[in-house]
Amino acid sequence: MSYKRQAIRHSAVYSLANLLGRLAGFVMLPFYSRIFETEGYGIIALVDTTVGLLSIVFSTGVHQSILKIYHEESDDRKSLVIGTALFTVWGLSLLCIPLPVIASPWLSDLILNDPKHWILIVLALLVFVIDMGGRSASAFLIIRQQSLLYSAVNLLQLIVGILLNVYLVIYLRVGIVGVFISSIITASIGSLVFHFEAVRKYGLHYDSQIRKKIIRFWFPLIPGELAAYIGRQSERFIMKFIVGLNGVGILEMAYKFPPLLNIIITFPFLRAWQTKCLEIGDQPDGPREIATMFTFYLFLLLFGGVLLAANISTVLKIMTPPDFWPAARIAQVDIVTTIAYAAGSYLIFGLLYTKNTKAISSVKSVAAIGRVLCSYIFISLYGIKGAVFSALLMETAFLLYSFRLSQRAYNLPLEYSKIVILISFAVGLVLVIDVTPLVPSSLIASIANLMTGLLSCKIVAYLCQEWHAYKFFAVLNKHVYNIATLLVNCCFSSLFGVSILVVKPDMFRWTDAIKAKIISFRNAITILR
Repeated sequence: MSYKRQAIRHSAVYSLANLLGRLAGFVMLPFYSRIFETEGYGIIALVDTTVGLLSIVFSTGVHQSILKIYHEESDDRKSLVIGTALFTVWGLSLLCIPLPVIASPWLSDLILNDPKHWILIVLALLVFVIDMGGRSASAFLIIRQQSLLYSAVNLLQLIVGILLNVYLVIYLRVGIVGVFISSIITASIGSLVFHFEAVRKYGLHYDSQIRKKIIRFWFPLIPGELAAYIGRQSERFIMKFIVGLNGVGILEMAYKFPPLLNIIITFPFLRAWQTKCLEIGDQPDGPREIATMFTFYLFLLLFGGVLLAANISTVLKIMTPPDFWPAARIAQVDIVTTIAYAAGSYLIFGLLYTKNTKAISSVKSVAAIGRVLCSYIFISLYGIKGAVFSALLMETAFLLYSFRLSQRAYNLPLEYSKIVILISFAVGLVLVIDVTPLVPSSLIASIANLMTGLLSCKIVAYLCQEWHAYKFFAVLNKHVYNIATLLVNCCFSSLFGVSILVVKPDMFRWTDAIKAKIISFRNAITILR
């Protein structure tokens, strides 16, 4: 199997794993939105944002540094990299939390106007420490391409997370605290498994020279990552002071769906492909292979973006109360921002390959400052919509400038004509589905009536009686028209899949072969008759 197929196969498994890891949040979304409402949802968002300031220091740079240093070390020293990274990450993360824990009442009063929520900040800090240790330990899975183990752990976390959330939030009614307690337990499960496997395979060794190499690669990324994170999250705090917690809740709901592109496509794809890039970067055809893979990567991003953008409004009507429905248009703009971020994460390969992490950090810092200023101006003028338009503007600027710097360091011969065709087709398809009703409302109503008939059949009545599932079927029946609309829109947005023929023109030969087989099959049937 070629390295491209290996990367695609492993990224597909990582994608499933990431989706499983986040599915609990979406399963609980209808309950959270009704139990906590917009204000409670805003509190969760602000706590996660505050503690996430620490997480961002560790999440991106440490993985990249482990992979880079591992591939540079000789075979007899590779086993030292994982153990050294574990000691380094745990030591630094434990040093980071005592001060925030002590200051948690003050932080709660500052960001939530109420010191009584300090326990949420403390619990979130515990999740941070456990999760960061687990993520560093899981780096060996990327190196050894053990994507199935990663998926199995995420499946276990999904099951435990859903059960805990149902028990704590819905049954015991402990409130927002239950969400964070559930996160601590699920993060601990993954961290224990990853640490056990990492130590079993590599041992728990420490080398000061490797620690210095990891830090030299990792630390220059931290200022830029922090600045970029502050820039991304600043709009939540600006929204709180200008619009209020209800506005933060709506914005958080809008931001709930676009990151699915990162969870399903960006993070798993880069997790599997980055280590391959480092392997082929020195080869003569390396730049061309990396550039052609970007076209396929962009196709996946745009396909997912079209599906989300065309259906987000209907999904919100099904899953949330009317207070959250204005988030649909905001989410559509943020989908474009998310795609720009994902493209930029791939196209800075040249700077990562040449270890020019200072340049990445500098560009992200400047972009973050611009984003904060733009957010304040745009939110003051346009309210919630201003937050996403300022984010799109600055993310596009970062993408263009960082790509220019990266091309100087490592030139990628991108397939620009294919990229233009893919983007144009995606934008046009979303506009047509969103603006022009492709299917008459009478046809959608007919599909809805058919679904209503199915829901009222004897089998469903039996299930309602025996399994006490009446409420579930009642909810389906209430939203049957929206579900029918969702099915129709999914069918039309799936038309973007045809553009794979632009990415892979050789697939035309497959269609010719299929036609030839169909013709030969027809001839055989004719002879038999």
